[in-house]
Amino acid sequence: MNKPDDEVFDTDEDGPKVTEISLQKITSAAKFIINKEDHTIGNLLAHQLQLDEDVIFTGYRVPHPLEHKVELQIQTNEDATPKEAFTNAIQELQNELADLSKQFSAGVEKIKIENDEHDEHEL
Repeated sequence: MNKPDDEVFDTDEDGPKVTEISLQKITSAAKFIINKEDHTIGNLLAHQLQLDEDVIFTGYRVPHPLEHKVELQIQTNEDATPKEAFTNAIQELQNELADLSKQFSAGVEKIKIENDEHDEHEL
């Protein structure tokens, strides 16, 4: 049988969240199928992967507008596997989002303090 090996990262009751399919015809390449996602995560991951110097090619597509899944293809050099690049991209995005959340919270707190001081001066 000519079926590629599938690797599952995470599961839930509706099936796997992410499935890795190794591409036999291209060296160091894999396709990741991400279920229950759309262009938002596809674009974020593809952009983050393009910043990785071990990634030769990355691209994503949504096969059909009514199917809620993203197909992300990654090809890497010999220094990393597609799975490592995918995992690193997710980790980097988590770090950036955590930093953004901290900055946003600090900005909201600063505005609250400024508004409280402004309200005290009006009394």
